[in-house]
Amino acid sequence: METRTRTLVRALIWRVFGVILTVLLTWFFSGGDLQLGIEVGVVYNSIRLVSHYIHDRAWSRVSWGLTPQAAKETLLPPDERVDG
Repeated sequence: METRTRTLVRALIWRVFGVILTVLLTWFFSGGDLQLGIEVGVVYNSIRLVSHYIHDRAWSRVSWGLTPQAAKETLLPPDERVDG
């Protein structure tokens, strides 16, 4: 399992790309309304950031689909893991 900080940073970076794409698409399809693009981009992607973080943290606790060794390494409590 990865740290909460790593999950959050990964989600934030992914959402930055999402905000940029959403702003550009909304701007383009709204006929050039940049303010609308920014509002939609920020609100929509803020919701997606929170849901992505929760989703990632939940999946980090599921062993389904992992090899037995990966499940053992991944699902150990942080204080019992050996890094490196």
